[in-house]
Amino acid sequence: MFKITGLNHVGVAVLDLEEASQTFRSKFELPVSHRIESKSLGLAIGLVETGNCILELMEPLDNEGTVAKFLEKQKRNSLHHLAFSVNSDLEKVAEDMKKLGIEMIYPAPKLGVMGHPVNFCHPKFTSNILVELCDTEFEKRVVT
Repeated sequence: MFKITGLNHVGVAVLDLEEASQTFRSKFELPVSHRIESKSLGLAIGLVETGNCILELMEPLDNEGTVAKFLEKQKRNSLHHLAFSVNSDLEKVAEDMKKLGIEMIYPAPKLGVMGHPVNFCHPKFTSNILVELCDTEFEKRVVT
């Protein structure tokens, strides 16, 4: 059985990435360390490093993606997901989750914007909280 090794990041859906970035920079002295534009996800992303966790600020690039639809319902900046690091390959984690009665959103892990494999637990199985699982140790297991 896999173990959660820590909180990796908190995903926050924002209406305006520049405004949210300015708020964290000016009010909390937490600047955006990386900006990523992912056309495949339809998101502009700002990563805010807090020392022990990352805030992933996500602004939709269009009205089609899941974050855009989420914001359309929320009508304000809002917590989108919690992401936990796990100590096992996500394929094995998905098997463990299935035994627990939890379905994963993707049939197989995808490469996340921070460079490691990710998958999401469907929120209908996790008290309506979107939970992302991150294999942050995958490089240690890859044989070259």
